[in-house]
Amino acid sequence: MGDDRRMSLPVRDRAHELAHSGWLPGSSSYRAVVAVLGLSGMANFALLYYVQPSLPLVAERYQVGAGAAAQVLSVSTIAMAATLLVVGPLSDAFGRVRLMCASLMLSGLLGVASAFAGGWTALLLLRALEGAALAVLPAVALAYLREEIDSSAHLRANGLYIAGTALGGTVARLLPAALPGALGWTGLTLIFSGATLGAAVAVATLLPPSRNFTPTGLDLPRLLTDSRRVLADRALLAWFVVGTAAALLVGHGIRLAKAREPFVREGSVARGGADQRRPVGAV
Repeated sequence: MGDDRRMSLPVRDRAHELAHSGWLPGSSSYRAVVAVLGLSGMANFALLYYVQPSLPLVAERYQVGAGAAAQVLSVSTIAMAATLLVVGPLSDAFGRVRLMCASLMLSGLLGVASAFAGGWTALLLLRALEGAALAVLPAVALAYLREEIDSSAHLRANGLYIAGTALGGTVARLLPAALPGALGWTGLTLIFSGATLGAAVAVATLLPPSRNFTPTGLDLPRLLTDSRRVLADRALLAWFVVGTAAALLVGHGIRLAKAREPFVREGSVARGGADQRRPVGAV
């Protein structure tokens, strides 16, 4: 009963026969899993997208134009898409929880570094690395949920996680306009980076360890073989090309105000109407 309830049939995980069933709704471990991963997904996507309403701050801080400022979002989304293609084999080698924690921790630290980036090139490099690090969580989280949650609750748990990511994107687009303007680029970046670091601590301390998965260990030939198999998937590559093209077009529709106050009062409100409907879709 509760957390100790087991299914009558064992779960097969590659070469291992394990007698553990998935966590059932109502158990403390199930609640911990959906809460921690939901909040982690929220922090993950908030750190990716908070730059979109903050582009005027980026332009002001680094003295660049509208199209150039949008690159801070484009480089991170492209890096994220590329990393998603190959992160699966890595999670098989190192384990789910460990990799999710490392993803959030590294993303948060790179975010802190980007808050103090001294030059435009350094900022773009840090954001690209951040996008790559952010890609690990969504790829591994869904695999973890599939393995550790009872099959009867898969859709529900996946939906709660995806809802967290949607809310993260919403918060990222709305919160910067509501915060004091004195925070600037550095203050906003530290807030979202700190939230991601907090999520990393939650994963490390509160997320139940994998019971139905055993890491294979680092086997370089196998890692390369698995990665080549993923890269040979034409459907995945097609989606990557589409996503990359969309990321490159992000800056074309963006118009920066000449002063920050009009941006906060008008630009964010125009975006807010659309973003406020995101929680409805998440539900």
